[in-house]
Amino acid sequence: PCGKRWRKAEISGVVHTRSPMLSRRITSILGEASKLKVNSRAMATYAIGDLQGCFDPLRRLLDYISFDQATDRLWFVGDLVNRGPQSLEVLRFVKSLGTSATVVLGNHDLHLLMQSEGYGKASREDTFHDVLGAADRDELLLWLRARPLFHVEGQWAMVHAGLLPGWTVEQAQALSDEASAALTADNFRDFLANMWGSEPAAWRDDLAGWDRLRVVVNAMTRMRYVTAAGAMEFRAAG
Repeated sequence: PCGKRWRKAEISGVVHTRSPMLSRRITSILGEASKLKVNSRAMATYAIGDLQGCFDPLRRLLDYISFDQATDRLWFVGDLVNRGPQSLEVLRFVKSLGTSATVVLGNHDLHLLMQSEGYGKASREDTFHDVLGAADRDELLLWLRARPLFHVEGQWAMVHAGLLPGWTVEQAQALSDEASAALTADNFRDFLANMWGSEPAAWRDDLAGWDRLRVVVNAMTRMRYVTAAGAMEFRAAG
């Protein structure tokens, strides 16, 4: 009986919500013709962690939150590629989002860039060979190489791994800019050739050259935690 009365009821009024996702889901459930009015769909920003080549789950997630490229924004917290089966589809899709997507680099993204230029050690677990063999690989890799390690907007900041305790947000942004300048320079291959390694394990203000940039990259894309002595730990699981 309750179900029958509910189906015959006419729902009217106004729902006020600050959640664009909730607003859209109410509208989709009740239909555009419903007399229940939902407040305007404000812009939403969604932060999404490591995709690692998982394109189909990403599309299901975006459908679930009713992502609207015209009004919403996506923050991708690094590692777009590798481990999953669809690294190429992920890169093409995220690139196609234009200004609707903000991306910071993760260690797997940098591993792809290194492998594309013949640097670093390949792993049997690598699954980004579809990117390396794609007709548009150069365009995709150029776009990926131009992504920063660190992004700040208002009171929010995004990084794949972390920041060292002694860094301020302003300093971290400046250091990220240094790394980005090296990644997009004409001699970027020199940076890729000297990027990897776990030393120095701690930051010093007098660091220079590749050692300085390597610490920045390791802190922002690789470290698990910092020991009491100030050294970065890279191998801890979890």
